[in-house]
Amino acid sequence: MSWFKTTYKYNNTLRRNRGGPYKTEPATDLSRWRLECVDGAQRWHYIPEGSEPEREQSLLEKHSLGIDCVSIHT
Repeated sequence: MSWFKTTYKYNNTLRRNRGGPYKTEPATDLSRWRLECVDGAQRWHYIPEGSEPEREQSLLEKHSLGIDCVSIHT
């Protein structure tokens, strides 16, 4: 398949900082978001101020939101 050869070279020199040192302030309280999975659909739900969350955030939710999710296992 010599006709499929490409000479394109990816030449991006930008740094990729996930969450970076250049984070912006969140518009909402990140600790109030919960991820719900129903029939294969994943949806984020915000728990309004004044309401108590039914459960703690999972490690997956914290990680997805960029919240520190260090867990100590002994």
